[in-house]
Amino acid sequence: MDKFEDLLKTSELYLRRVDKFLDEYEAKLDDVTSNRISYLFHEFPNYTEMQGQLRNILTSLKTASFVNCWHLNDSEHLKMWKEYCGESGGVVIKTSVHCLIDSILLHDFGPMHFRPVAYGKRDLTELDLRFPLELLNFKEEQFRFENEFRVTLLYIKNDRNLDELEEFEEVIINPPNEAVRLKVNLQQLIQELVISPFASNDCRQRIHNLCLKYLDLMPTDSILQA
Repeated sequence: MDKFEDLLKTSELYLRRVDKFLDEYEAKLDDVTSNRISYLFHEFPNYTEMQGQLRNILTSLKTASFVNCWHLNDSEHLKMWKEYCGESGGVVIKTSVHCLIDSILLHDFGPMHFRPVAYGKRDLTELDLRFPLELLNFKEEQFRFENEFRVTLLYIKNDRNLDELEEFEEVIINPPNEAVRLKVNLQQLIQELVISPFASNDCRQRIHNLCLKYLDLMPTDSILQA
């Protein structure tokens, strides 16, 4: 409920920095990825140095990548309600991938990536290291029930104008320590609301009041009684 209220009050999506996630396997550079890196450079005389540099880049990718997570499904999922809302109740925002992408207003933080998460073991043929954000789209099999769709931002904003930079000049990027917030059009993002089946009457009333205040939305019985 607090996250829902924050979204309505600020009109901002919250993107968490990847290295701040609790899951230690997020964007982990495992043996499969390392072997692929070795293969990419094995024909070069300085392949060891090149491999090490790319490993450093991919490792630092976690501190420059920010993610906002969604659940792909055609219906409600009881385990998702329990995992993410618990007994206190909460609310689901229903939207489409198209509306989600179009609701994000212009910004200068960096390029974005929109894609479902793949679950299970990584396959060498599926991993394209020319696009390093692919590393952020794999999770362990145990999380498959989340059926996650990710909004990913690669933070490259700096104080220098790109037109002023010299060729091959190094630029230091200092991404925010915790999160990035992106302004969104709430009316375009929020297509429907579904209240948790475990929500208390107080929780339902709070949602009702927030909708009236921030969405110009008159809640109907279908919204207040999920």
